[in-house]
Order: sequence, then C-alpha cells, then structure tokens
Amino acid sequence: MNLMLLFGQRILKQNYMNSICPTCKNGTLEPGTTTVTVERAGALIIFKEVPADVCNNCGAYFLNEATSKDLYTKANEAIKKGAQVEILKLPI
Repeated sequence: MNLMLLFGQRILKQNYMNSICPTCKNGTLEPGTTTVTVERAGALIIFKEVPADVCNNCGAYFLNEATSKDLYTKANEAIKKGAQVEILKLPI
C-alpha cells in the first residue's frame, strides 16, 4: 500500500477502498469522515468531518493526498495568524 505521512497522519496516495486495513489487518477501508488533530508550533488545530478512508474494524483512518494538502495549508494559515486553538469543520 502506498502510504506517506503528513502531521504524523497516514495518508493514501491512491484510493484503496475496500482494501484490508494495514493497521489491524482485519477490517476493510470504507468511505467516511474523521476528526484530525494537528499540534504544531504551540498551536492545536482540529479539523472535523474530514473525508477519509476509515477501517470498519479498528477505526484507523487514511487521508488522500488532496485532503492532506488542504489540511496542511489550512493548518499553516491558522498558525500564521497566531491561533493557539482552532476548530474547523470541512469542507470550508
């Protein structure tokens, strides 16, 4: 499975729907949403309702590359404006 890390989160470079979960090896990945928490540079940014591939067994989630880039950009914007805590609901 082609995985990469962003903010310590696993992201999928391709769509692996209905694949076996690489975390628990028992569940399958299904479309869903999750909450992603980013802690960086003294800031805590929480993204709610993030589209993700979510394991139906263990709840592990994987973000696609486009979503990850979007979160990265939005987190950097929050940090640049001096946010210490920011909660965002996607899509925004």
